[in-house]
Amino acid sequence: MCNINSLTLLGAASVNRFEHSIGTALLAQESVNANQADFDPRESELLVLAGLLHDVGTAGFGHSVEYVLKSEGFAHEDLLSISLPAHDAGFAYQSLDFEPLYFGQRRSLLNVLGRSDLEAVASMVRGDGRLGPLINGRMDLDNVDNVYRLAYHMGLAREVKPALTIARSLWPTDDGIVLRADAIEAVVDWYETRRKLYHHLLLNIEDFSAKCMLEVALRRARQVGAQEFVWNDVDFATMTALHSVPGETSSIAARLMVGDLFGCIGIYQVPLTSSQALIGAEGSLEEHLQSELVRRTSHTSLQISVHIIWDVQKTEREIQVKLDNGSLKTIGRDVSRVLIGVFARNRSLNHLTLSRSPSAAGVMADVTLRALQAALGEGVALAPQEQRVESHVN
Repeated sequence: MCNINSLTLLGAASVNRFEHSIGTALLAQESVNANQADFDPRESELLVLAGLLHDVGTAGFGHSVEYVLKSEGFAHEDLLSISLPAHDAGFAYQSLDFEPLYFGQRRSLLNVLGRSDLEAVASMVRGDGRLGPLINGRMDLDNVDNVYRLAYHMGLAREVKPALTIARSLWPTDDGIVLRADAIEAVVDWYETRRKLYHHLLLNIEDFSAKCMLEVALRRARQVGAQEFVWNDVDFATMTALHSVPGETSSIAARLMVGDLFGCIGIYQVPLTSSQALIGAEGSLEEHLQSELVRRTSHTSLQISVHIIWDVQKTEREIQVKLDNGSLKTIGRDVSRVLIGVFARNRSLNHLTLSRSPSAAGVMADVTLRALQAALGEGVALAPQEQRVESHVN
């Protein structure tokens, strides 16, 4: 569920995609059961199947591998292309007649569902049609289950009944999804739980560093052509493949497995309006920051990596809910910003070393902030200190 097997958000690391998929299917069934007049029997079955299959294409380590493969055309929501054998496909998995996850059995999803049903399910997974927004929309059953499942395991939510209330109170119409007015408190609870959860997930220093390490290792392995990382590799298979790549890629994989994380110099916030210069510019930004830090500090052998997260309607998003009394209710607000994590790859400046040297880390953070402001504008700011501390949830 998390982008890595979290070293500090242990509750998040212990939740798997299988139980989340079962949970999403259950919420879909709850919606059908509570609003049977709004579903015909066949589309009810297909909606539940869409809940069950919506994440079937999610790669190891959540979406981290997918982010690297996306530039080559991979999308985990493209259910048809990842479910059907295609011998001219661009990814090795699609050219197989056998299912590697199930000990060589023939791939049979098409035989079970049939082409038209599979296409209907795939359409819902993409968010299309009358039922699609129940699975993939601004407030959908996928995210409702995801939020409460993760928040419960992390100790951020003690009550998960709002998830069932929302599912039972949503139904499709030709004009969009409608919610019972008496369920609005459950939606507010989901929104606030989601906001709290996503702030933990995105601003946790250790997880941010681990995501950076994984992306650096994956991209370097892809650049040297050492390994085709297919989406159906489980986490350990992905790490084993990375460790087999000679040089720094192997070293990063080994460090990641034991929690020897890149040292966090700082996590910075950039308004979306100032972010155009960041598109595809990670490499040049790394060079610029590394040059400034070497010039202005005593760390002459410093090696820098930058990890960018586009927080556009992730931590917070405005939800407009159509109620059964005909009114519209607006909840929350859209957040549009970019988070830039700047990390030292040197083992001598790892996470523990920098956390034990706050003065040295502070100097490096200030130098980096000034360099980013010069490059991107005065809107750049260091993420609030209370959100940069280690987030160990009791």
